[in-house]
Amino acid sequence: MEGRITAEVPLYAHGVAIGREGRLRGDIHASTIRVEGEVVGDLYAQDQVRVCHLATVIGNITAPIVILEEGARFRGRVKMEEPVPFLPPGAFSGRLVISERLGGEQDAMSREERRSSIRVEQRLEIEFSSDCPPIHAFVEDLSDRGMYIDAAQAPPAGESLEFSLTLPEVEAPIRGSAEVVWSGPTGMGVEFTDLSDAARDRIHHFVSAVHFGQLPDLPPLS
Repeated sequence: MEGRITAEVPLYAHGVAIGREGRLRGDIHASTIRVEGEVVGDLYAQDQVRVCHLATVIGNITAPIVILEEGARFRGRVKMEEPVPFLPPGAFSGRLVISERLGGEQDAMSREERRSSIRVEQRLEIEFSSDCPPIHAFVEDLSDRGMYIDAAQAPPAGESLEFSLTLPEVEAPIRGSAEVVWSGPTGMGVEFTDLSDAARDRIHHFVSAVHFGQLPDLPPLS
């Protein structure tokens, strides 16, 4: 991206690069983010955020790996964890690499090393509520740690919600609690905070079965 842009950039499964002449006002959600120009907004990356030499970022960064090159200008907070979705967050720490202009790549963890659970893209019915009446929506991305919910009426980050998730070929919905990790105009990423062991096992079996191309053989809730 080059030029002056004022907009949110929700390219969850893609890499985003802000060129040297790029001036972005808005949040970015992407797989990888590279900033060579200027961004005023929060950055959420599945894999890595790199703020290049002489680039400027004013906002918070959430990613497993954050690289601030020598000479980069940054004002905000860094949260070293994987954001929900497009990918749910997990209880693991990332690492902050302050690199020289041409160095630092050798310190990056591999994608496989960072990933601690499988996620699948599935459109599933869900009903959730926070400080509002129940809202019917759809899950687009699911793992045994959290999910991405496609919903225009998304609570803000930090709020807790109760949900009822419907899995295929399952009579009783899975009920539990979750925390909103990030929220945007088209949806939100949430992390499970309260699930029974049986419910967590059902989600795990379903995600694994879909990932490996098998029909889910889910354990009972009771």
